[in-house]
Amino acid sequence: MAELVLRDVTKVFKGGVVALDHVNLTVHDGEFVVFVGPSGCGKSTLLRLVAGLEQLTSGTIEIDGRVVDLDPPRDRDVAMVFQNYALYPHYTVAQNIGFSLRMRRYPKREIQARSLETARLLGLEALMERRPSALSGGQRQRVAMGRALVRQPALLLMDEPLSNLDAKLRVAMRGELVRLHQRYGTTTLYVTHDQVEAMTLGDRIAVLDRGRLQQVGTPEELYRRPCNIFVAGFIGSPAMNLARGRLVATADGVDLVAGPVRAPLPAGWEHRWPGLVDRTGRDNGAVAGGEVVFGLRPPAFTLVASTTNDPSIIVTTAVTVESLGDEKNVLFVPPFGAYQPDRPDASDAEPPALWTARIDPDAPVHSGDRIALRMDLTAAYFFDPHTELAIPAESPAPALAS
Repeated sequence: MAELVLRDVTKVFKGGVVALDHVNLTVHDGEFVVFVGPSGCGKSTLLRLVAGLEQLTSGTIEIDGRVVDLDPPRDRDVAMVFQNYALYPHYTVAQNIGFSLRMRRYPKREIQARSLETARLLGLEALMERRPSALSGGQRQRVAMGRALVRQPALLLMDEPLSNLDAKLRVAMRGELVRLHQRYGTTTLYVTHDQVEAMTLGDRIAVLDRGRLQQVGTPEELYRRPCNIFVAGFIGSPAMNLARGRLVATADGVDLVAGPVRAPLPAGWEHRWPGLVDRTGRDNGAVAGGEVVFGLRPPAFTLVASTTNDPSIIVTTAVTVESLGDEKNVLFVPPFGAYQPDRPDASDAEPPALWTARIDPDAPVHSGDRIALRMDLTAAYFFDPHTELAIPAESPAPALAS
């Protein structure tokens, strides 16, 4: 086990492509940290830098207080599990598991004992004489994990190890990973694009976007208190619904206005979202127009009888209805348009973003139906449209990294 410290880690590839931009993070001894983010955000590059398979442009990497920037991979006491298993096809399971120990010239008897112990833990004992071509995808992945675990490394790095498995097997393997981490307690860095993997495996989750670390926290912290619009829209499945709106002061309080929809903020809003006070027109320091980006997660909607007289109700058409047994998701185009961030990689040809409402699974709603939805603004999130940062709520957002 070991503590990993990343200090201003930066990687720039030829042509000026910035893969990682001054990443600072401490991964504590025995911690399981999951890295998530869109394709090309720098997740896999970060693991390769820690493993020594890529060289830093600037910054430092410390393992247990020792700077390893110039150390070759074999001297870092790090093991890595790849997406494509990377097993030796002409070796048996036993030979693949024990390979790293043979390279370090361990005694033959110790190699056999440790390989067998690891195989038993992974349920591979009966397969020791088979070659990779005779194994299923799940069995190959367990062999790859066994080869990494058998040498008991200080750091275990996993780069999307379950992405080639079917859905049922991924669920089983997630349980295996949790059990193995509880058994060995190895400090682990895990890269995935799968939201469920991230939320169920990680002690903490680190969110990357375009090479920058956006937020680090427990799964619950990132879900309930995202620090900015990107994290809010990325964490959670289905994603948070986002749109631009205005806060307008009234005689009775404050209304959230978005297109034709005008809904009052719930009583006590100034205590729930104290950061909104200077945006409502009620104070001298008000931001002109009270512009905000607001967000609602799919469960924050209630299906109601259609009405055209209540401006707080969203009246729209169900584009798609996803029936998932114990839940039903309705995808629709909001009458005020979904929020579209200004990103250099965005295309003008992208279709309009849909919102998602999670409704009663027994509700008789089908694609093409006209529906009416009430928003639960007690569950709303608010963001500054210029900085894209969360507007402070009652519970402050966690630190970006620690």
